[in-house]
Parts: sequence; structure tokens; C-alpha cells
Amino acid sequence: MSTVPTVLAYDDLPPGSDIRREYHGELVKITVPAGEPPAAAKRAVAQAALISGAISSWAFLLLAFIVFAYFVRMNRIMGAPLNWAIAFFAVFCTAIVALVSWVRFGMKLEDLQAGRRQATVIAITPQRLVVETAGPFGVAGLEITLEQLVSVSIGPDAMRDVDGRGRKLDRLLLQLAGGRRIALLPGRDRTELRWVARAMSRAMGIRVDA
Repeated sequence: MSTVPTVLAYDDLPPGSDIRREYHGELVKITVPAGEPPAAAKRAVAQAALISGAISSWAFLLLAFIVFAYFVRMNRIMGAPLNWAIAFFAVFCTAIVALVSWVRFGMKLEDLQAGRRQATVIAITPQRLVVETAGPFGVAGLEITLEQLVSVSIGPDAMRDVDGRGRKLDRLLLQLAGGRRIALLPGRDRTELRWVARAMSRAMGIRVDA
């Protein structure tokens, strides 16, 4: 008699997540399909790009302020002309930050889109982990025993795609005995990565490093 897999609840996954997990007896199957980043992920990238753009622009803006203050002082600008000069300088600073942030947003979004195009299926049993993955970061089939797997962690990492381009993305990292490391699920939300790591930990009893 066939066993119908039970699809578990996903209350602890972020909105828009397309990750699915099924139970087949002692086997846990996690499917992470390829696709486009959800709106929430794009908003997070935009916020990170804005912060990064503002931080990286401070040296140039400081230099611009020194030049502006020197110009105002040397030309004895006062009253209404000074107010107009301050307003234009503020617009100039805003435009610089916006330009840098926009460039960084484009780069980060491209990296995120590449990561989300990587499709992965993970099959977990108490003694073994089997991974099939394909996409911009290559095609691979892995079989890892419990004795080989030391720990699982999440966080940012510079990953190279099949074209040799480095992309800094959050990923799930498998630490193996002997020092080998395997990065999976690039570009996924950290909540999703923690969710997958916990599923591995529950099924195999392995350590999850924050």
C-alpha cells in the first residue's frame, strides 16, 4: 500500500517562500525550486543597497562639504543666496547617494536572481543526506553520510557561478570531516536557511551553528 506524503505547515517561513518539505516514512524531502525573488526579498536588497550606498559615499560627501563651505566663505554668500546654495547642495548629496545606491542595488539584485535560479532537492534520512542541485552555480549530485557531516551553518559567502563570477550571497554551509565545505541554497532568505538547517538537525541530530 502506498504512503501519501504529509506536507507540513510553513508558518515559520517568510511570506512568498516556495520551499516545500515532505515526509516519506523516515525520509524528509526538501524541494527548493528555481524562480524569481519575491517582493520581500527585493525590498530587503533595496534597503541594504541604500545603507551601503550611504556608507560608501560619506568620504566623497565630506570632501564635497568642505569644498562647499570654503566656496561659501570665500564668496561671502549670505541670506537668500545661501539658503538656495544649501538647498542645491542637499539635492546634490541626495543624488550622489541615490546613484551609488542604485548601482549597488542592480549588482545585488543580479546576484540574488542568479542564486534563486539554482534548483535544489535535498533528501534526508537519519544516516544519510542526498543532494541534487542545478543552476547558475553548477550541476551536482552529492551523497553525504552522517559520519561525514560535522555541522550546518548559514551566513554570507562569496560563491562563484559557472562563469567564474563571484557573487556574495547568504547560503547554507555543510561542514564535512576533513575540512571540506559545501555551499547550498544561494540567495535564499536567512529564515528559509534556518528552517532547512533545523529540518536537517531534527532528522540527523547534527549541530547547527548560528
